[in-house]
Amino acid sequence: MKMIKELSILCGIEACAIISDENHHEAEVWPSPTEVVNVLSRFKNLSEHEQGKRMLDLESYLKQRIEKTQDQYHKLKMENKKKEMAGYIEKYMCTKEFNFGDAHLTNPNDFTDFINEQLKEVKQKLDSMDFQAQEDSIDFDDIDFDPNEFYLATP
Repeated sequence: MKMIKELSILCGIEACAIISDENHHEAEVWPSPTEVVNVLSRFKNLSEHEQGKRMLDLESYLKQRIEKTQDQYHKLKMENKKKEMAGYIEKYMCTKEFNFGDAHLTNPNDFTDFINEQLKEVKQKLDSMDFQAQEDSIDFDDIDFDPNEFYLATP
């Protein structure tokens, strides 16, 4: 119940909770039975479409949590795979030895994809640095100044 109260306060929404189980004959309600009735009446006066947007049953909640957890799992799995490949490449660069048998990869082409991705990132960084260097460069031939004088430029 505390979480519902905090959610209601933090999000500035009207909320209510009705919790019942087989062991207790009386349901637990929040905030109060009268407020629950008021919130539920306002909810029932909404169109079905609006109700659907604002309603979450246990099954829907669990499905959302499972999907979110699966997404996190796949992201972490990809991160681990990239770290593993980076480790093998680093080992190769230091020892000039590479043993594919050590790699726990489902697809050997993953290395090719990983290396191509890394090369693409390096190229983008180099292009960005080159562009920045061109912006920062000054053509001193176009500037008329006396080499015998001291100049001080401040930003």
